Amino acid sequence: MKPPFFANRFKKLRALFVWPSIEKKYPKNTLRYWQNQVLYLILLTVVILGLAALIPSVWLSIKEGLYTIAIFDLAAYLFMLYLFFSSRPSFRLRVLAGSALIYLVGLVLLTVVGPFGAGPVWLFAFPILVGVLMGFKAAMVALFINGVTIAAVGVFIAGGYLVTWDYALINPVQKWIVSFVNFMLLNTVATISVTAILNGLQAALVDEKMMQKSLRASQTKLKEANAHLVEEISKRVIAVRELNEQDQKLLLLAENAVDCIWQMDPDFRFLYVNAAVETIFGFTPQKWIGTRLFDHCAADEAEKITRILNREATPEDKKENALFETYLRHKNGHLVPVEILSKPIYDDNGNRVGLQGSARDIRERKTGEKQRAALEEQIRRTQKLESLGTLAGGIAHDFNNILSSILGYTDLALEDAGKGSLLEDDLREIFKAGNRAKDLVKQILTFARQTDETLKPVQVSLIVNEALKLLRSSIPATIEIKMKGKSNSLVMADPTQIHQVFMNLCTNAAHAMEESGGILEVSLADTPHDSLKTGDYLEVRITDSGVGIPAENIDKIFEPYFTTKGPHEGTGLGLAMVHGIVKNCGGDISVKSQKGQTTFTLYLPISRKRYEVETHVAEILPTGNEQILIVDDELSIADTAAKSLARLGYGVTTRVSSSEALELFKTRPKEFDLVITDMTMPYMTGDKMAAAMIKIRPDIPVILCTGYSKKMTPEKAAEAGFKAFVMKPVSKSNLAKTARKVIDTAKVETLRITTQTDRP
Repeated sequence: MKPPFFANRFKKLRALFVWPSIEKKYPKNTLRYWQNQVLYLILLTVVILGLAALIPSVWLSIKEGLYTIAIFDLAAYLFMLYLFFSSRPSFRLRVLAGSALIYLVGLVLLTVVGPFGAGPVWLFAFPILVGVLMGFKAAMVALFINGVTIAAVGVFIAGGYLVTWDYALINPVQKWIVSFVNFMLLNTVATISVTAILNGLQAALVDEKMMQKSLRASQTKLKEANAHLVEEISKRVIAVRELNEQDQKLLLLAENAVDCIWQMDPDFRFLYVNAAVETIFGFTPQKWIGTRLFDHCAADEAEKITRILNREATPEDKKENALFETYLRHKNGHLVPVEILSKPIYDDNGNRVGLQGSARDIRERKTGEKQRAALEEQIRRTQKLESLGTLAGGIAHDFNNILSSILGYTDLALEDAGKGSLLEDDLREIFKAGNRAKDLVKQILTFARQTDETLKPVQVSLIVNEALKLLRSSIPATIEIKMKGKSNSLVMADPTQIHQVFMNLCTNAAHAMEESGGILEVSLADTPHDSLKTGDYLEVRITDSGVGIPAENIDKIFEPYFTTKGPHEGTGLGLAMVHGIVKNCGGDISVKSQKGQTTFTLYLPISRKRYEVETHVAEILPTGNEQILIVDDELSIADTAAKSLARLGYGVTTRVSSSEALELFKTRPKEFDLVITDMTMPYMTGDKMAAAMIKIRPDIPVILCTGYSKKMTPEKAAEAGFKAFVMKPVSKSNLAKTARKVIDTAKVETLRITTQTDRP
């Protein structure tokens, strides 16, 4: 329903003023709220209707010469406008100001115009409005003020002071007293009536609020009580239903559990088992119920299980559960590892009436434990290999330094030896042996995983001969080693890995003949292979006359961690590693075994590359006349390098201390055209010394030589500013070519920089 037209206009009019905001300060249906509304309406009426009364009143006052009345009326109206439109004064201040203004208007009109003017009306309204807006006590004060005012006017009349009135009064004092009494009587009756009604309304509002509050509280309590009652009824219904369904739920839970849940009598006879017993042990619950626990356990486990379960029956352990591992027999006969949790059942008198618990299948856990143990063993072996690698690195460094001296001096001696003499032949053999030793050091580093594994042409027959020689000294004399066939073919492989393959296979063969002895036979032959890629293959057969491999294990021997050896005799990784190496070479491996003979057959693809043996060959080497500084803490290495370069025309200065070499370079930085330094030296390593030299003279080329360095690689050497990186032992040819190349490159670079600088 739409509100009336004028009501909408009135609300819009009110919204233009600040005064309606007081409605937000006080809740509705309170006395203060309505008092604010009354004050607002009074001020609104005065603002609207007062303007209609103000204009003729001011005009008449001016016409009759009552300028005081005109000014006062205008000031009073303006003050009312301020009270209406301003939001600053509080409610109490507005009421006091408005009431005082009403009183003053009435007083001025009474004293100036007389009793027949509007003054008595304003004074009559003064206490009534105060009572409405401020309460009973304030109304009584206003009545008192009115009484004092009218009495004072009467005194002034009796004294002849009010002579401004335009009319004379007959018996003015007596008439004023009568008027005073009647005025005060009616004024008091009206004021008390209005304030009494207001007090009654206030009391009624308070009572109504209290009643509403009490009613709401009662309703809330009733709702809570009702909800509680409904909840109690629901709980009772649910409890009854749960009691009826509990057995079924427990039974359903037990029947769907993964673990085998059971209950036994005091004689360890099963009274109940769930369906999991069939999953774990292969028996149906019907077949299992009625049997005793000891019908299903291993004979050597029965005593342990009895001891554990009977321990629970003692009084001090009545509340203690038992958790232990054992083995129970499967329907097909094998033992299943299980974890049993058992708890005794007692009656009210403390007598044991049975046991209840569960049996968990822990086969996966046991397998995981075995794998973890194997992994831990592998980690230990890896750590040993890391230690071996560290040791191999140290050995390689020392060996390469020694070989540098041997090969360097041999190279120098070959130049001085007579051509075709016995001395030259002997020196060439020394040079060849030194190079073999160099290759051996490389193999040691590769085996210890200190260098990258690289594939290169390998003559397998040489590695087999070396492996068999090494094996001969480590196996019993009752085992005879035979070598059949011959092949000089090459295969692309890592020599160290091929060595590992033969050592693993031959060691396993020797282990199979360890007790009774036998024959270990190795044969080599070139042959095609139908199931592999087209081409020729090197066939390697390793046969032993040992106990053989059982048929049930023949398909598992290449699996990781599979082994038939006892603890601490093997990890089960040897044949898996052999299989991986052969496959990585593009070959194949197979095994045939019976009691008294086992044969492993390997097929490795033949490479057409030929193996080149490094020998001493005289060649024309580049020469020069530049100045070279050689720094190496091994005097023999520094000496051989210096002599080799000096014979090629270079001026050579040597130092066996990196600190001394740096001090020399600081004093004469422009004297040297090249620096050749070792990496590992006391007090200051070669890379730090070179960095200091490059800082002094950025264009100085430096060659780094090292027997072995774990942290230095060709890439890192280039990043550090080295112009070349050479591994020891360094031949005279390699040293001469590298030195010449580095010096020439440095000269070209210097010339390029100089040319760019000279350009305008």
